[in-house]
Amino acid sequence: MLEPGTSVTYQLHVSLIGISPMIWRRLMVSGNSTIEDLHYILQIALGWSDDHLNRFTIHGKDYGVSHPGGIWFSDDPAQVHLAGLQLREREKFLYEYDFSDRWCHQIRVEAIVHSDRPLPAPVCLAGKRAAPPEDCGEPEVSRTAINDCDPALAERDRSRMKCLLGGSLRYVTRYFRVVPR
Repeated sequence: MLEPGTSVTYQLHVSLIGISPMIWRRLMVSGNSTIEDLHYILQIALGWSDDHLNRFTIHGKDYGVSHPGGIWFSDDPAQVHLAGLQLREREKFLYEYDFSDRWCHQIRVEAIVHSDRPLPAPVCLAGKRAAPPEDCGEPEVSRTAINDCDPALAERDRSRMKCLLGGSLRYVTRYFRVVPR
């Protein structure tokens, strides 16, 4: 049990399942973040546009942000806080995005940090490789599409990832704080 005034921050390792070499991100996320927040954080960290259905499976229960005409969840994703899920270090859970392309992510809790000061915004600490573009097909199809893609598009993705993960700023959006290099 946490002492009053103590904040929890999770260090999460997110990797796409079925892709080699691995596409991954390492994120720091506040325990006050909700399932809805985590969904949008993942969308930003992977460069996707939230055009598809999604689902988290945590402790055998499904959570997610509903879309019109899609599946609905019994819990309001804006009310389910990560700290309330009783996550443990080394625990894994799943995030699925785009049910037709079946992009499954394994999310592993690498560390849980207790502090008297809350994390002001999520941080992308590290990562490798650009995520597949929207609507490119499932993992097997995507490997071929990425390998055979237009050189201009490949360069755009490399430039985007350099800006996001290796340039002067790691990630700048309303969800992430600016981390100077």
